[in-house]
Amino acid sequence: PAAFAANTLTVDPAAAMGGSSYGMVVTHDGSTNAVYVEDRSPADETVYRASFFVSRAGGITMDNCGGTCVTSHTVFLARDDIDGSMGGDKTVFRMIIRRLKVGNADGPRYTINVGTLQNNGTMRYVGGVVLAETAMRKNILVEWKAGNGDGFTKVYARNNTSQAWSLKAERTGLTNDNWVIDYVRWGATSAIDSTTSGDVWFDEFESYRTLLP
Repeated sequence: PAAFAANTLTVDPAAAMGGSSYGMVVTHDGSTNAVYVEDRSPADETVYRASFFVSRAGGITMDNCGGTCVTSHTVFLARDDIDGSMGGDKTVFRMIIRRLKVGNADGPRYTINVGTLQNNGTMRYVGGVVLAETAMRKNILVEWKAGNGDGFTKVYARNNTSQAWSLKAERTGLTNDNWVIDYVRWGATSAIDSTTSGDVWFDEFESYRTLLP
């Protein structure tokens, strides 16, 4: 795996979720550096499914500009290694964590949203899964399929592994068959805002070459 400072990536038992002993902690220190782990086992995938736990219980703080802006950064990227050099790679889909403009009596509102690249270069977003003020964590699953008018992205969530997956949002009818998935990155992968600080917890990453049975 690859990790790049000054934001840091560590493992910690406090971040364990779903029955594991350790979880992954991404600590934001106000810099904009990406910090992530990378999986290069995908190989020209036209169907891809991934799931993991994510929690903001580590105390992440993201700016909302006094209720006038939405701050976000990417926590998961799936990419097409187009020419084998990583120079012309395309992000096939991305998952972002967003602090919304407004909160409620219990504190700020955060969501996970997914954007999918179409052949024409536009990114179509769908979401979001709320990281609630009380539970603060979710087990999230994304399904992606390339197609010519029948491609799709679907987002599921649950609170723990004993529950069935619940479909939260989907974007269907996509024309995205120019792209395949060759590798993924997980952590704080891009578009990190300098006003972001604190920890995001991750755990229990799984990926498949098939859709949900």
